[in-house]
Amino acid sequence: MTNNGQSHNNTNIIKRDVSDIIQARAQGISQFVFDALSNGASFDRAKSFKHEWINVLIEPRKFIVKTATGTTIEFDGKLPKVDYVLSFETADGTETSAVVLVKSLSGSTATVEILAGAITDITAKSVASVVSDGTPEGRDFARGGFQDGDTEYNFTQNFDEGYTITGSMQQMEAYGEFNHEEVQQEYSIIRYLQKLTKASLKGVRYSGTNSVGQRVSTMGGIDYFVNKKEGNVLSATGTPTLKDFQTITEMIAKKGGDVNNLVIYAHTKHAEAVNKFNTITGGVTEKVRGGVPEFVLLPAGGTVRIKFDANLPTNKIYFLNKSGFGIIPLGDRNGYFGNAITNADSISRPLIAEPTLVVRNALVDHGVIVLK
Repeated sequence: MTNNGQSHNNTNIIKRDVSDIIQARAQGISQFVFDALSNGASFDRAKSFKHEWINVLIEPRKFIVKTATGTTIEFDGKLPKVDYVLSFETADGTETSAVVLVKSLSGSTATVEILAGAITDITAKSVASVVSDGTPEGRDFARGGFQDGDTEYNFTQNFDEGYTITGSMQQMEAYGEFNHEEVQQEYSIIRYLQKLTKASLKGVRYSGTNSVGQRVSTMGGIDYFVNKKEGNVLSATGTPTLKDFQTITEMIAKKGGDVNNLVIYAHTKHAEAVNKFNTITGGVTEKVRGGVPEFVLLPAGGTVRIKFDANLPTNKIYFLNKSGFGIIPLGDRNGYFGNAITNADSISRPLIAEPTLVVRNALVDHGVIVLK
């Protein structure tokens, strides 16, 4: 309001989209949320409070050896097919000279022809990979058949934010501020981002009803999707080491994840330890986003970018495929102040935002180091 009681401008009365301001303010509150909002801009928006997506889980065809003797190999779990040509590496990743052709299968045991090396090169827990699937001349194109993707979902979450300004406050000038509505909108956005940060990191997926029977849903955060025993989870002790980083990266690669597209998110507590990695690998240090350090490792085969965020847990370091996670809104509920609600001597405006977190291929493309 102005001194004569008139409103500053119409944007203080009608719906006001502030999604761009939310994006900008996120940069100073949480590196993870800022990146997730940026990534989510290229995703489809949610069309229901239960948002579903398809995971593309095309894992490498690998098989675990239980025993190998003579011309037979017993497998533990998944089985190769007849006519497959297999090569082998030991459980620690060492390549062996053994190459075999699968001639027949009986239960979990394959009869093989040794094409190279010796059967003694194949030990328990060795990993077999497909060199050739024995595709014949004039093959049927549809031999592989149709493969459904694995579906996953998350719930959208409403956030209770907004403000009320009394008529008296609208006429007061305090601390050099007269447009109190602009100030209160800024505060509302910051409070919303603080809540969104907690939810997107540590939230648990839930949908139910409150005490008066209204539907309430909460989004699962990044830890909810990635930190599962079926996923890429590495337990480590003390300060993170370069070997820990290499091990979790290899775990992701072996499941078929794209390690060349990884971004690592760690608490600022680990910046000093990680900075020492650069001495080892020849990496470079950059100053970005208002002086927050961002390191680039240069391991064999590519670069891995590491970002620090004081909102992250100190005992977890996340390895995320940068194109595989993002925060999206339900429809157009991406952050706007609703029409002003005017009472006899006050004005109120709700901040409308209903986002959710998408984590594609959570158990394959992403990973986490859990420090004890």
